[in-house]
Amino acid sequence: LSINNLRLDLRSLLEDMGNTIIPMGDGVNEAAKDLMKTASSILDLEHYAAVANAKDIDRKTYDARQKQDYLKPDEILECEKFRIFDSYGMPVTPELVEKDDSGRLIRKLVSLEAILLPPGEVIVDDLGREFQTPPELVAERDKQERERLTICTDWGNYSTTWQMRHSLGLRDVLISMMLKGQEFTGTEEILLNLRERSHQFAPHIKQILGITIPVEDVSPMWILGTYLEQLGLSTVSRRTGTRGHRVRQYTLNPEDLAFAQQVLEYRQKRRVDKERQRQLDKEAAERLTAGMLSQYGIKSESPPVSTPPPFIGGKYFARGSGHQSTPAENEHPNQLNEESTETNPFTDRAKKVTRLVMNSLRFGVEAVKDLLKPLSYDEKWAVISLWGDENPSQFERFASMAPDWVEWCS
Repeated sequence: LSINNLRLDLRSLLEDMGNTIIPMGDGVNEAAKDLMKTASSILDLEHYAAVANAKDIDRKTYDARQKQDYLKPDEILECEKFRIFDSYGMPVTPELVEKDDSGRLIRKLVSLEAILLPPGEVIVDDLGREFQTPPELVAERDKQERERLTICTDWGNYSTTWQMRHSLGLRDVLISMMLKGQEFTGTEEILLNLRERSHQFAPHIKQILGITIPVEDVSPMWILGTYLEQLGLSTVSRRTGTRGHRVRQYTLNPEDLAFAQQVLEYRQKRRVDKERQRQLDKEAAERLTAGMLSQYGIKSESPPVSTPPPFIGGKYFARGSGHQSTPAENEHPNQLNEESTETNPFTDRAKKVTRLVMNSLRFGVEAVKDLLKPLSYDEKWAVISLWGDENPSQFERFASMAPDWVEWCS
């Protein structure tokens, strides 16, 4: 649709809503323009202050609100404050809210973190061409996004973006400037190669990074500055040398560099803490499972159970899609094998845990929680169901002692 058609549709919609359109001509009212700019700045400052002064919330509340269709204005501000604090790991001030720019800055710093990571292994295709794989952290982001948004057609493609920047040689430039503090004048070989690759891959850079490389010859420092802007960095320059032979040297902006390093260190520490906690939880679950096995004969968590259709293509699949049916089973496709229903490991395990849970309630709610924790989703609800059937009064007492018991089973 053309802009004119869209303009007519908007005009018709506004009039149907009871608005009156007043033609103002094609001229520009500079006074009104300045007034609108001033009003916009005031609104922005009020928003920054409102976010910084919003009430603090925790991760659980934030995640729950992300699933809601509508949030109150105060809840939106609280979620924004938590997102900023969780992203940067520092107190949320109006200056930080402005610097964050609605999440744009942290996305740039995440891209900076990705390109600074050591690359993965080199793979060779059938034609003998070598390709550098992205770091595991970058590949994992792509994987998680595809698992979370299975029907999305606009994924982030972080591995592709990393591959483009790596092919340009941007990682070597960043390491020289960030870790070694090297200054550039624009005549260094590493920057000349960067400019050459930028012109060579200009169509791909436009498509992947969204940067247009001019056809005419431009300064290598201009190209580098454009790439750095996407990574949350900038450069400063100073003149050196004698009169008539002065040279402008560029280095990273110290403020941007210090801020980026602080955020990257925080993100690394958070990943280490998360992995340590995961290991501790895993070890605790293993100890609990081993204790249950030695004391009560309850085995460790069983593999996931799938329930395929009972009869497909004239074959009986009662024991899963990988089971090779026997002629005797295929003779009775609509009847379950009596021998297979004599014992049910899932039911036996649930009954054993139910008795254990009922006996452990006298030690407190945490004892029950520790017993339910290593179980699968289906096993937890099976235990809860059996408990409610066998001893309703005790289960009601447990529910009153632990109002959030439903979350344990989720």
